Amino acid sequence: MNVEELKRVLADQWDTLSRKLERENIVGRELKGRILANFSPTAHIITGPRRSGKSVLSATFPADHCT
Repeated sequence: MNVEELKRVLADQWDTLSRKLERENIVGRELKGRILANFSPTAHIITGPRRSGKSVLSATFPADHCT
């Protein structure tokens, strides 16, 4: 896979995720503020029970705080 095709695929996936997140009724979490206070763009680990919003929380980081 060449670099341009990879960029296109990633952009398409990001667009799809963004549209899905816009349609969802996502509850804001005060935990996100505490996470962002200690946020490192190098790595983050989110743990918790199934279906507790880990993926949605993680998906909000690139748009808000990563370069």
